[in-house]
Amino acid sequence: MARKENLVFAFVAVGVIFYSLAFLAINSFEINGKIYYTIFDDETISLRCGENIAKSGKPYWNEGEAVEGFSNPLWTYLMALPHLAKIPKSKTALFTIFLSIGSFIATLRFAQKASEEIFPGDFKVSAAVAILVGFYLPSLNWALQGSETVLFSLVAAASFFGALKSFRNGEFKARYLIPACALFLLRMDGSLIAAALTLAYIALFPDKTKKILSRAGLFFLIAAIFLFAWRLFYFREFLPNTYYLKMTGYPVLSRICKGAYSSVKFISFSNPFVIALPFVAYFLRKSEVLIFPLLLFVIFLLYNVWIGGDAWDWWLPANRFLSAVVPVFIVAVVFALKRFLEKAKLSEKSKRIAFWAAVIVVFASLNFNRIEYLRGELLLSPTFTKKDNYNSVRLALEAKPLIPPREKAAVALAGVLPYFLERQCVDLLGKNDKRVARLEIPKERSSSCLSYEPGHLKWNYAYSIGELKPF
Repeated sequence: MARKENLVFAFVAVGVIFYSLAFLAINSFEINGKIYYTIFDDETISLRCGENIAKSGKPYWNEGEAVEGFSNPLWTYLMALPHLAKIPKSKTALFTIFLSIGSFIATLRFAQKASEEIFPGDFKVSAAVAILVGFYLPSLNWALQGSETVLFSLVAAASFFGALKSFRNGEFKARYLIPACALFLLRMDGSLIAAALTLAYIALFPDKTKKILSRAGLFFLIAAIFLFAWRLFYFREFLPNTYYLKMTGYPVLSRICKGAYSSVKFISFSNPFVIALPFVAYFLRKSEVLIFPLLLFVIFLLYNVWIGGDAWDWWLPANRFLSAVVPVFIVAVVFALKRFLEKAKLSEKSKRIAFWAAVIVVFASLNFNRIEYLRGELLLSPTFTKKDNYNSVRLALEAKPLIPPREKAAVALAGVLPYFLERQCVDLLGKNDKRVARLEIPKERSSSCLSYEPGHLKWNYAYSIGELKPF
């Protein structure tokens, strides 16, 4: 049986690799006879800071300016590696993309292993989880855009597998908490995964509550001390500049309203019946194996409400935060399908047919729920980022000889263009400018809750252009 399950994993993993290669082929572009591979503009900010880490050891967007214009410190330090390896700039994004593909495939494996812990020897459950996770296209697309949230998926799936093993063996293993607590170094909101895992362990091992809280608290404290010490040393701040840019200066209730819209939209796009399945299964039977995936899902759904969703909620059925927890949630969905069909008064053959029919419905619900997403998800057309990135690279290459090395250029897109321009820059939208990030957003830009676009509503040209005087 294990051989069949491994074959399914290999088949899906190969499918992921082929999809990724096709994605690269479609979204790469040629300028002056050179092929360029790029990632999401915001993720390229980390590449630029990673380049400066490789040069000077300092994680700055502009050399000598202590502004933390990224939210993903550990990911940014990883981005120093392709620069230390002297990989050409046109190809450095491949490092990020291959790292993301590897993390995504590892997520697939841990999710499949988690399902095998719940239903040992049940090939169809293992195969269904592998297919649904491996071909969950929103999560895969975010990974291919270089989003660090792919590591959220990986750690969540690995932690789920570890929790199931602990529960099966009847023994709490504190070491399974370490990766989740260490996610705080990747992104501060990685602590949400650690919180969900801690609560799940308390529910699974109520007699070990003090031990679980003490170990989780210790691991998290170590990560927090390290992160805040690093941040104070380099930036003299406790929070990243992106926090002030996105979470201040806008009416809180309007931001929450936009976040609620984002979360409800995700649920409706993903089929409310599919989302409800594991919750119904839990309340009917109180199965312990569902505690972590359901907690994780609810916590991230509420977090999405609090932060106002994402600026790119319009692009895919799930934004980068919500898509990160779907792989673990898929295991819960398949669990619910299996349990409901076990109670059905059908023949075994009919149950198998019904199971795979339900899996097809879940697959279609999670991936093909809006016609406007289909072309991009099926790679029938490039993503919107290809055109933006092509224009940014081309402009950077043409402008670079015209801008003296000591002059600054004003940019609205703070990733790809500055990375290839290789000049000091003025960030008009404030991700890398403390003064702009702390501005109040004028009423005309916050007239309705749906107008909230995190990180894209603050600017002050009188300051950025008039005072800083870029070239």
